[in-house]
Amino acid sequence: MAHTVPAVRVRTALVEDVNVPAAILSHVDMVRADLIVVGTEGRSGFQRLMLGSVAERVLRKATVQS
Repeated sequence: MAHTVPAVRVRTALVEDVNVPAAILSHVDMVRADLIVVGTEGRSGFQRLMLGSVAERVLRKATVQS
């Protein structure tokens, strides 16, 4: 059985900024993205508490509907 996949337009961008979550969210707003895909290094515990997580910050502040 063959499966068809609807056409999905994918854009990539390279943006340099010290505040990575803000840069991601700014770009998302600029291109009016429907979806944000962000990887994570899998930090936990103390490392996550002290260093934070870009993915977590983006998730908390994103206005893209889930």
